[in-house]
Amino acid sequence: MKVFRISNITAEFILKWTLFFTYLLFCLCGILQFELWSQVTHIWYSGRGDLSVMNNPHALRFYLVLPVFEISKLINVDYNYLFTILAPVLIYIAASCINKVVYYIAALTTKKQRLMSFSLIFSILCLVSFFMNGRIIFAILAASILLYISFFWKNLALSSIVFLFFLGLFFSSVSSGTLIVYLISFALTLFYYLLRIDVKMRVIILLSFVLFYVCIYPLLSMMFFKNVDFYGGGLTGFIQMLDHGFGAILVNDYGVVVKIYFSLIVLMSCFFIIAIFIIYKWLRLFMMLIFVALTGGLFGYSTMMMVIPSITALMCFCFICSLKLFHKSILM
Repeated sequence: MKVFRISNITAEFILKWTLFFTYLLFCLCGILQFELWSQVTHIWYSGRGDLSVMNNPHALRFYLVLPVFEISKLINVDYNYLFTILAPVLIYIAASCINKVVYYIAALTTKKQRLMSFSLIFSILCLVSFFMNGRIIFAILAASILLYISFFWKNLALSSIVFLFFLGLFFSSVSSGTLIVYLISFALTLFYYLLRIDVKMRVIILLSFVLFYVCIYPLLSMMFFKNVDFYGGGLTGFIQMLDHGFGAILVNDYGVVVKIYFSLIVLMSCFFIIAIFIIYKWLRLFMMLIFVALTGGLFGYSTMMMVIPSITALMCFCFICSLKLFHKSILM
């Protein structure tokens, strides 16, 4: 009697696509729905007008979802439904980027471990997606690409780094907060690696980086001051921006006890981050990305969601390591 066995590659392929199509089915059936946000739909219905990136702060995010509008018009399908179908693809790509990082830091040696890692990451992102709006998916994807760049910088060609950087930058343009957090996070990652390369290459990369930021500064300045002006302008407007995110605890009357509790959490988090920097040096990249995203989260909840890829990767890493230790204890 012949015994047919499913190879590890086939099993990995089947499980990955089973997870993907199950999530897609939820979207197709309307159990999970995403909608394009009002800023881009307003531009679509208003005849677009001036879509210069330097004059319209919503231009970049409109260009990001323009293919969805055009395809929906071409095939006569509601753009929100089309965007909902696109969401599983974006989640799958984000999960793949995060899984590559976990595979690297956890030194996953078997296909079973890698499959377990991907399944856990994809499931976490799917679960989180039930509680978020559509544009946060783009923010998570941008943060996932940045996480991938951060850990595979040495293994990637310069052209690949540049391509992935601009791809992530485009996805992060869904809001001014996510765009700024993305650029700051990339800058910190860049300086982290600049200290580990030869002086000649360091100067070339640094000059290119400074030139790029000089070119993009007018855009960032326009986006930032548009937000400040929207909340009243000046220092008052800047402080009122906190009301848009987790920083609302600081500017609103939540009571002295809540504010003290919040301050203690922040203080303890700082000590925790410092301890990790000292004890586990390889976690520096994670901590940098998490710290920047949480700081941005003070000004916007969608910006704070950029912390999800790093947190998910760390959770998966801890889970995999726990399983390894448990397996070793059984064998002893």
